[in-house]
Amino acid sequence: MSAADPGQENLREALKRVAVALKQTGRPFALMGGYAAWARGGPESGHDVDVIHRVTGRAATRDVVEEADELEVLSVLMPVLSATEILVQKMHVLSEHHCDLSEYVPVARSLREQVDWTRVRAETAANPYAEALLFLLERIEVVEPLPV
Repeated sequence: MSAADPGQENLREALKRVAVALKQTGRPFALMGGYAAWARGGPESGHDVDVIHRVTGRAATRDVVEEADELEVLSVLMPVLSATEILVQKMHVLSEHHCDLSEYVPVARSLREQVDWTRVRAETAANPYAEALLFLLERIEVVEPLPV
């Protein structure tokens, strides 16, 4: 979206304010979801600047937060989830009710060099929709196929 889009600017401003407020509390946190992908070079999200305590049905653990890297996002230094964790979380959301892969391909393509694909495969192996996405990513040469 363009810099003139007031909705996008409002989301960016909300992201900055929440990050600064969380940093001031001293409590551990990390940027996740679409804006974490954007901070790492992915497409900009247009809808997810939320404070999240649970990740795809499970509690957001300290380990996940501690794995985050400090990156400068909108002039604020903040922890951002790893590209691997971003993809794992996004792929856990895939289901028969949410299986439009078109929103995942650009993220995977833009973050591919930062992702531990072996870990992504292992952590999403029980999800057939994630498996379908990985198959598609292999076919369009975003991810190396598993050796036969």
